[in-house]
Amino acid sequence: MTMTVKLEASFEQTLRARCAELGKTASDFMREALEKYLELTKPKTASAFDLGKDLFGKYASADDSGSTNRRAHRAAALNAKYARLQKRSSK
Repeated sequence: MTMTVKLEASFEQTLRARCAELGKTASDFMREALEKYLELTKPKTASAFDLGKDLFGKYASADDSGSTNRRAHRAAALNAKYARLQKRSSK
């Protein structure tokens, strides 16, 4: 694909001088510059944390020991469930 770029005369002179120093054509130089620019400005993929950071801690429970005492919490919940079931079956 061919594209045309309009440059000020001073900018064109600077570009041609740099290309001569590097031994590259203006097309090659601009192609490489555009590739680098596009890579630098590429949108970053959001991480799981970035997607949910406005939600973390928003709905905190009164008991903040859930992760450290999870077995005790689960046992208490199961005991309460079994107590309710036994109460129903004894009626």
